[in-house]
Amino acid sequence: MEPNPKRALLDPACGSGTFLYFAVLEKRAQLGDSPDTLRHILQSVCGADIHPLAVLIARTNYLLALGDLLTPRSRSKLTRSPCTDAQPSSIAAKYT
Repeated sequence: MEPNPKRALLDPACGSGTFLYFAVLEKRAQLGDSPDTLRHILQSVCGADIHPLAVLIARTNYLLALGDLLTPRSRSKLTRSPCTDAQPSSIAAKYT
């Protein structure tokens, strides 16, 4: 990545995402930590795998590599899901 840190990366058999994890860390080191770097990483570093558990682990490792580039959304910006607003009795009523 040294000659061109803006290069896109694809790992077509990412497994647990170890390569993606270190690719994200390297991009952060070369490009610095900024919102532009986060956007660039999200658009240019990706992987795929056939095994669902491997994909879950790779996603987790990807998020861990992003670390503090991710900032929590303010609560007012979050949209609520109908599932979180539903009371247990209203859910049971649909099925009785």
